Amino acid sequence: MKNLRIFIVCLTVIFFATGCHCSKRAKEKKVQEKTSEAVSPSVVSHGSESTTPTPTPSSGVSGTSVSPSKPADSGKATSYETQQATKGEELPLQPIPDKAFKSPSEISPELALIFTNIHFDFDKYDIRPVDVPTLTKIAKYLLENPGVEVLIEGHCDDRGTREYNLVLGEQRALSTRRFLVELGVSPKRLYTVSFGEDMPIDPRNNEEAWAKNRRAEFKIAE
Repeated sequence: MKNLRIFIVCLTVIFFATGCHCSKRAKEKKVQEKTSEAVSPSVVSHGSESTTPTPTPSSGVSGTSVSPSKPADSGKATSYETQQATKGEELPLQPIPDKAFKSPSEISPELALIFTNIHFDFDKYDIRPVDVPTLTKIAKYLLENPGVEVLIEGHCDDRGTREYNLVLGEQRALSTRRFLVELGVSPKRLYTVSFGEDMPIDPRNNEEAWAKNRRAEFKIAE
């Protein structure tokens, strides 16, 4: 009888110890699973590489990434370029390409009605309010036709020195270009050149002729 009691006590101790050991192993297994999940390959640390990377939006750092909202060939100015133009800051100039630039009237009557000359006050290069509708119409056409490139010519009357008028003509072409960029046209499509007083529309020496000659003309690349 005494031996039976001792056997039962020993058996109880063995079962209790075995149960604790199993419970401990189960807990350790759960801890290992949670740890494994925390270092899963699908979570990539900063600067690390992974064989199964998760896709991330383009940040624009790569030279080949392009914002989906503005294709590279849209012909539109970037927000930074329009801000520069609005502030009156200089925009990088583009070299005039080796293309034939023609007067709008040489291409079609429709273009001649859109790309009409704008004019400037004496010794000024500011865009006049009266010419804003013309430039708005030109910008609208260019935004609807992103492949069109334009050469803007700056002209002056013959008062002042030739050197001074070349600089003034350049400023008139540049202010016209900036205004078109403000309206959303990419500056990469707009080229400028100054002819100063060398190409007058009206050679007479009077106020009417001078007013005609103080102008910006537009030529379109074929």
